[in-house]
Amino acid sequence: MLEVDIKKRLPGFTLEVAFSVNREILSILGRSGSGKTMTLLSIAGLLCPDEGYIKLNGNVLFDSAKKICLPAQKRNIGFVFQNYALFPHLTVRENIAYGIRHLPKQEIQEKTCQLLSLIHIPDLGHRYPNELSSGQQQRVALARAIAPSPGVLLLDEPFSALDALRKEQLEYELLALQQVYSGDIIFVTHDLAQGYKLGSKMAVYEAGRIVQCDAKQKVVYSPI
Repeated sequence: MLEVDIKKRLPGFTLEVAFSVNREILSILGRSGSGKTMTLLSIAGLLCPDEGYIKLNGNVLFDSAKKICLPAQKRNIGFVFQNYALFPHLTVRENIAYGIRHLPKQEIQEKTCQLLSLIHIPDLGHRYPNELSSGQQQRVALARAIAPSPGVLLLDEPFSALDALRKEQLEYELLALQQVYSGDIIFVTHDLAQGYKLGSKMAVYEAGRIVQCDAKQKVVYSPI
């Protein structure tokens, strides 16, 4: 379970949000500049809030009162960025294995093979990112993010650069991924239909605040 209650002040803008995610997909919707990505960066440890707390499965990741702000590498969080952020000098297999490179060689090989099959590119492990389509790159980014079995998976508009067909394919694959991934998922999007399709719960952002956070049916059919 992820619990977030934070405040971050920036020039001309203040982010102040509170929500929880418990073994589900939370879709965060809002206009550009409403604080969606800033929330993900705060959870991931790439941005430190000014006040509040962030807890993951009972473990404190950030607590302003206790002066705790764990670095990103100690938070057990997977992050898929808009531009995928794959390492261009590493093969697909090496990209996926990057976060588990400390494991025994045999275990790394087994897990990467499993993930390559899961994302439907079992024969492309030897290729480099620039030899893949944008949809394939997105699949690799997802596989790399979940390889270390993170407690929460953060997805920052991961399908925004894809055409409609590839976007639909990856939406179904993300839902299938939820069946084998036991952590929490936060999915940022500006597309209401996509947020409704993928999330079981939705949070609507406006100017750094959440105007509504509830089951998706209530958010869509009984908006505040």
